[in-house]
Amino acid sequence: YLRFENATARASSSSGLSRGRILLNAPPPRCVQYRTDWRRARATLSADLLRKVGTDWLISPQLLLLYPQNLPNPANTRIEIKVPLGYHLSTPWRLVSNAEPGSWVYQFPNSPPEWPSLISISRNPPLALTAKATRVELQIMDKTRFRNLPKLVAWIQQSLDALTLVYGKPPQSFIQIVVVPTSDERSANYFAQVVRGGSPALQFFIPADPAIPHLKKTGVAIHELSHFLLPQLEREDAWFSEGLATYYQYCLSARQGERTEQQTWTALHQGFVQAQKA
Repeated sequence: YLRFENATARASSSSGLSRGRILLNAPPPRCVQYRTDWRRARATLSADLLRKVGTDWLISPQLLLLYPQNLPNPANTRIEIKVPLGYHLSTPWRLVSNAEPGSWVYQFPNSPPEWPSLISISRNPPLALTAKATRVELQIMDKTRFRNLPKLVAWIQQSLDALTLVYGKPPQSFIQIVVVPTSDERSANYFAQVVRGGSPALQFFIPADPAIPHLKKTGVAIHELSHFLLPQLEREDAWFSEGLATYYQYCLSARQGERTEQQTWTALHQGFVQAQKA
């Protein structure tokens, strides 16, 4: 699914491209042109790397970007992505310019290339939210499928407001949030994760007809957003990251009136008891 137009390429070892390293022989000025066939890639790759959502696309930067082994000055490196008119981009990178229609210029992400992230390409522009001084970009994929979009957006904004009750504002200057409808439209099941490739981002996979009162009461969005209060931790320290997020999940939702003080302490105590049994 990857084809080079002005360079020859070969894998750097007998392991093929499994480690993601390619040796290129490109003519001066060493500008490499290549194409990716998303249809072929979609048939062979995990949905974590490439997912079609209605008429929208979620794409891992690993399918679009080739990271040089030695990049002299990442802070001065720019990425330009052009899409057909009528489509909009959302990325976890710092936007430098969108002056030309259909063209977005970003600063090269200052994070390890193996850290996951997602780029969304949609016919609908992302929504602009805020968490005090932090700019938040909310992209709702295939948004026409959601039954009550205003309540969904209000729930996410309320969760962002809860996060500001800790330190006044999140540590980050920019947060990307991507919401993807699942196939089971009325299920109470949901999945969410925080990824940190580029700027921190939150990805939600929820039913198209979500029970917003239930989601508010559980504080699931507050839990995930609370992970932004800490840097990336090693796996063996996940107990601390998850413990802090769980604590704020209950306490901040109580401060917003979604549960009583007694309900909050009861839920935290029950969590401690379950953890001891495990």
